[in-house]
Amino acid sequence: MNPLQELRQRYKQLAKNLPHPARQDYEAACQRELLPKGYYLCRQGAICRQVATLESGSARVFHLKGTTEVSTAFLFPGDFVTSFQSFYLQVPSQSAIQLMEESQVTLLSYQTLQKLKATYREIDEIDRLSNDYYTMWLEERIFSLQFHSATERYADLLHNEPHLVQKVPLSYIASYLGITLETLSRIRAKVS
Repeated sequence: MNPLQELRQRYKQLAKNLPHPARQDYEAACQRELLPKGYYLCRQGAICRQVATLESGSARVFHLKGTTEVSTAFLFPGDFVTSFQSFYLQVPSQSAIQLMEESQVTLLSYQTLQKLKATYREIDEIDRLSNDYYTMWLEERIFSLQFHSATERYADLLHNEPHLVQKVPLSYIASYLGITLETLSRIRAKVS
């Protein structure tokens, strides 16, 4: 497991093992919903007022540029789902977040999270570690897009996130890698 994955496991473990009073208040503050495939947790241009935790299902983050959707992230059970800049700064989101399948989510509002963080150091630490993880993941992603070839990016995806190939449509993966579907098909043919 690489250091970034270890950091992700650390905040997930902290969330799983919250002390009783913090867990009780967190669960009382959360709203649980079963949402349909295609549901938007946040629309591009809207302020993201909640953070979701995926209990089941999956989501994608994308930016609409004209009529083209550019996928930037995929999220699965256990992941925190939000437009980080929009949520923490309470400004319009540059991206949309859409469920890729029916999903069970736990929703927590911005104001409620701030109160819980002020009350429980463990919740504040989980929030900080999840933001640290996202920042480092994003830095790796930018580096990969700027300095790796399409073939290297696909190889990295197979090595670090092989579950994406089974769960995410190839058109979304191509967009995520910054290549066309045709280029992805050629790379996949070479790898096979």
